[in-house]
Amino acid sequence: MKYLTEERFLDIKETVYLYISLSRFEAAETILKASISEYGRGPKLSFLEAMLYHKQGLFSQAISKYDEVIRDDEYSVEALFNKMVLLSDLGSYEEAKKVFDSLDELVQSENAMNEKLASEYLRLSKIYGEYNVEEKAMESFSKAELLTRNYMLKRDIKMQRIDFYIKMKKFEKARVELASLLEAYPDFIEARHKLAYILLLLNYSDLALLQWNKILEIDPNDKIASSYKNLFT
Repeated sequence: MKYLTEERFLDIKETVYLYISLSRFEAAETILKASISEYGRGPKLSFLEAMLYHKQGLFSQAISKYDEVIRDDEYSVEALFNKMVLLSDLGSYEEAKKVFDSLDELVQSENAMNEKLASEYLRLSKIYGEYNVEEKAMESFSKAELLTRNYMLKRDIKMQRIDFYIKMKKFEKARVELASLLEAYPDFIEARHKLAYILLLLNYSDLALLQWNKILEIDPNDKIASSYKNLFT
């Protein structure tokens, strides 16, 4: 048997999905049979078989095939989700609830792992930052941001990336990142102070003044913004 690469699987999947969308089920089945003959019946191709049964209304075969996928790959979120939907459509609500619980447990454990990985990538980015290895630092920042769903951690990742740009004296990049960050977190005063500082370094004192005014709208008692505003007006 040949090894089924991810690239080859995606090609097969795209073709099968296309035939299914056109209701050309026999053509999809032919593609799958040829692929299974060439690569063996692993969970990925078995999932496509289950999808084909599902779309044809062959529900018992589809459930059986989804079960086969789940036995071979306990982390198959797609198989669990499709089985849950199918059972619910068939009125088997108690069985659907059991599948939902399994799916929820899997997703929660995956999320927890992703958060741990995000924290590790952020830690790694700090190390690269200390040694001024920009490419690796940026790569680690991106991976951390992609993995986390934590609102505060995502914001912290963005701020640490901005601090790295400032350290590297890449002020224009820092300015762009801060502007983007403030679109998502408009009341984030620390980011506005940082943007005002960058704007001063770039000789945009008038734009920095706008940031101090905005800060004072959010917090009229901000002494730093008040002092800078008095200095530049």
